[in-house]
Amino acid sequence: MNADGEHFDLLCLGRLGVDLYGEQDGTPLERVQTFAKYVGGSAANVCVGVARLGLSTAMCSRVGDEGLGKFVLDTLSMEGVNAELVQRDPLHPTGVVTLALYKRESFPRIFFYRDSADLSFEQDKLDWNVVDRSSAVLLTGSYLVNESLFAVSHAVAESIHRRGGRVVLDVDYRPVLWGLVPVGEGNDMQTSDARVSAVYQRILPLCDLVVGTEEEIAVAGASSDIDTALREIRSLTDAAIVLKRGAKGASVYEGPIPADLDDGVGAPGYVVEVLNNTGAGDAFLSGFLSRWLRNRPLRECVLSGNASGAIVVTRNGCTPAMPFADEQERFMALGGIARPDDDQTIERLHRVGSRRPTVPWRLLVSLRDHDLRELLGPQGGSPDRVNELARLLGSAIFHISDGEHAIGILADAVVDREILEAATHHAIFVARSLDAERGQRDGRGETEIGVELRSWNGDIVPAAGFAVDADRSPVECEDRWHRITLCARTCRLMEREILVELLPEGGTDLTALELERHIIEGYRAGVQPEYWMLPEVADPHGWSRIAELIFERDPSCRGYFIRAKQNSPLHRAEPALEVSRPACRGVVAHDLCDPSVLRAWSSGSLNNAEFTDALRIGLRQMAAHAPRVSI
Repeated sequence: MNADGEHFDLLCLGRLGVDLYGEQDGTPLERVQTFAKYVGGSAANVCVGVARLGLSTAMCSRVGDEGLGKFVLDTLSMEGVNAELVQRDPLHPTGVVTLALYKRESFPRIFFYRDSADLSFEQDKLDWNVVDRSSAVLLTGSYLVNESLFAVSHAVAESIHRRGGRVVLDVDYRPVLWGLVPVGEGNDMQTSDARVSAVYQRILPLCDLVVGTEEEIAVAGASSDIDTALREIRSLTDAAIVLKRGAKGASVYEGPIPADLDDGVGAPGYVVEVLNNTGAGDAFLSGFLSRWLRNRPLRECVLSGNASGAIVVTRNGCTPAMPFADEQERFMALGGIARPDDDQTIERLHRVGSRRPTVPWRLLVSLRDHDLRELLGPQGGSPDRVNELARLLGSAIFHISDGEHAIGILADAVVDREILEAATHHAIFVARSLDAERGQRDGRGETEIGVELRSWNGDIVPAAGFAVDADRSPVECEDRWHRITLCARTCRLMEREILVELLPEGGTDLTALELERHIIEGYRAGVQPEYWMLPEVADPHGWSRIAELIFERDPSCRGYFIRAKQNSPLHRAEPALEVSRPACRGVVAHDLCDPSVLRAWSSGSLNNAEFTDALRIGLRQMAAHAPRVSI
């Protein structure tokens, strides 16, 4: 369906920004050294959470017209959230919240929201066509903090309510955003004010569902006594009221408020090891709405909310921690589990669901130092000449890389920084060699690998090489696979993918059966790479067995690249690879242009511009002949 006719189960109106989580667990905010960056904001968290659970969602908010705003929009796109109603603000910055994982019940946090873009939303720029295509709207209390925001929230709610849609209010009370507490007390959720209660009560008559903690319900009901507050809310609205009760789970009240609050519709919570309770309420609401919007029984809605909330408190971040439908179902089928990600199935489902979509790269070009030296030969491989060749190759690749010529690059530790920056700008796949030996000699292993990866662009895929040698003893092989396993585990902890490259030593050819044996050894060692890079084998018809083996051992593997031998005609590989689609992601090629052209450039008889033109022609031809994978 085209964008004009796209329907949304839920439109989320509210805060949209960036959360910066301190990476040093148990450290006060003032002593945090590094931060992890995620999309944040209560409305955004719920919008992504509901989308991950299978409903269509749209976000209505505002971000700065700068790098953080682009990050937010890119993330929403990756999550499948419609962002037509997210305005770009050239004058106000994207909202930011910093948090430290310190003091589990009240994490220190600072809201950099005094002049943020999302709290500067302009109603006159609202596209009502998107609102009209939404069956329900989520309003959030932190988006009622000024008259302008209240006006747009009320107008959207009234529009959807008038045509029979559903209006949900997440009380989402943040005193700091109302100017009731100092900016350093962003973790305060209780300081109340009669003015705030009056604002909430103006919106309640339009609502079909009201959700809040005991403290939030007290604010909305203008009473510190929870029974009195609930009855006050009931006097203003017929909405179902969801009372979030922490470890007790939640209770839902559809009619009159019972004398005993335990008599509401509810379900027990799950017992888990809490790492981070920030985002628990947003996760609960996501799980609840994913069933409530499908008209499921209330107890099922509460169970779903409890499950999502329990999973998220065991992870870092809010939006990235939200579960997908299949992992939530697995968690509930197990009756809960103290550490969900200790279950291999849940961990894999979350990892696979969170990663970027597969891109159909058909051709990888190596800019690695040793490969370029081999191309230039003994006469032309000076360091300056190698660097110049890498630069010109990069220029040719960036010039022609698009949907028709899907070309990526292989890099190593000495690749020019400008090439990597340009590759990021052009959204080109980059696999970069990771030293699997690093840190092994002094026993620090994962620490050393992590230090290296921290300085890399987040889109670069680390490539760990395993040297295949028939004469190596089983003990040596086991030791090398252990090192690759360390690399893979570190990449996973840092939310990165990994490519494992099998490298035959001494230029020897492998049969398909030998290659299968090495792949099996890797899986037995616990390595589950997103990509394999495999040498061209003597029996090309063996690729169908290799594809079956990989997907049998790891259905979530993205597939493999074939490293073609020098002077290997790529067009001959395509018929033999037909049976292995979509396992084959593409080919790594050596022969980048006619050898005579390379010799002419090396000798100086062909200038850089002429040589670059020749490279572009050669790359286009190779990309056209490389295996065309289906996604």
